[in-house]
Amino acid sequence: MKSLSHSVQTGKHNISLFWTFVPITLLFIPNLFILFSFDVQFVKELYTESQINWFIALNHQLNQLPAYFWTNITKIGEAMILLPMVFLFTFSNRKAWTSIIYSIPVASLLSVALKRLSSVPRPAAIIDHSEITIIGKTLIGHTSLPSGHTITIFACSVAVLMSLYPSFNSNKDKMILGLFLFLTVMISLSRVAVGAHWPLDLIIGAACGWVAGQSGVMLQQRFSDKTNNWKGWRWFYIILFSLFSLALLIRLLNIELSHMIVLVSFVCSLLLVYKLIKQINFISE
Repeated sequence: MKSLSHSVQTGKHNISLFWTFVPITLLFIPNLFILFSFDVQFVKELYTESQINWFIALNHQLNQLPAYFWTNITKIGEAMILLPMVFLFTFSNRKAWTSIIYSIPVASLLSVALKRLSSVPRPAAIIDHSEITIIGKTLIGHTSLPSGHTITIFACSVAVLMSLYPSFNSNKDKMILGLFLFLTVMISLSRVAVGAHWPLDLIIGAACGWVAGQSGVMLQQRFSDKTNNWKGWRWFYIILFSLFSLALLIRLLNIELSHMIVLVSFVCSLLLVYKLIKQINFISE
């Protein structure tokens, strides 16, 4: 419990991890207990069957918006699309950058481990495709729980918000919090809109992402001396976003023009590489 009562210094105020970890733990542990009870097959059937009507109704309601909207929104939950945009937005804040990077191990571990342990079928694997709207690739594997896109967007959002706006005292801070939450929820809901995830996958994914984001902030604080070596980190990011730029360029050559978010991310990635190299040249001079 010592680690839970520890306070993280994130700029203006101390944030007690007790107040943030407890509600997430209360949400997370009961779901794990249910999913991994003795009669696993029964629980998995109950998990999916109890959500079929809910999923169909939500899928239909969300698809009142055009398909190209959800096509672009859902891609933001991919790390390679999300990180260039977020890093450009927080370019002057190294704490936010390193907090996001440090959140990756926990986010990846929770996503991979829970998907393999739960082995919950995707909605399209058990629902007639004529009853729902599927956008993009039809996913029918047993990797529904939790939503990886939701983990990614929540981990990134929590890491950034705890680094940049730990207190939310001003109205401006509250507006930014509201905007982040709105975008995060929309990106998460897109996974139901495209027919990829059950609604509860999003809730559990949000809990996992929240924990991952907080772990990133904790590690950034724990290893703050090492993260102050900005010169070494800068080269790491130059290589990372150069690879992202190349991968995104390849994707641009093989997708439809309606996938504009890939183009936006590609431009952001190039700008990041340019700004980082320019910083190095400025320091050298």
